[in-house]
Amino acid sequence: MFDKKHEHSKDDYSEPFRVVILEDCRLPEDYGPNGNLAGQRGTCLGEYIMPEDPKWPDLSKKATQEQQAASIEALLDSNESDEIELANPLILSDSGDYIWGLHCYFSREEDLKDVPEGLWSKIPERVRELLRGHLN
Repeated sequence: MFDKKHEHSKDDYSEPFRVVILEDCRLPEDYGPNGNLAGQRGTCLGEYIMPEDPKWPDLSKKATQEQQAASIEALLDSNESDEIELANPLILSDSGDYIWGLHCYFSREEDLKDVPEGLWSKIPERVRELLRGHLN
């Protein structure tokens, strides 16, 4: 999908962009110092290689395009996903906590400009409903 307004793909992680964390899918024991990040804004820093302990991202390990593509292939082939380093979007919340894209629902801030904040929490719920209907 191409975003003409910003002249880059919606899946282009080469430049940081502002996001809204719609839902924090981590377990409470995996939260950072600021707890559940649902509803917070932040910056998607790009795709990085996920370390074994996702609480401590290594900002020197930005994923290459090849690593990003290999991650997608590995996730599609569940037998292979344990064998490669997975690239994933890394978000720095405005409160200072990091969260991986794999651990939350998030959207570009610009895509939500016409959605009232009170409805943000309904978006992940609706996505799950649509997926359930599609997968059944």
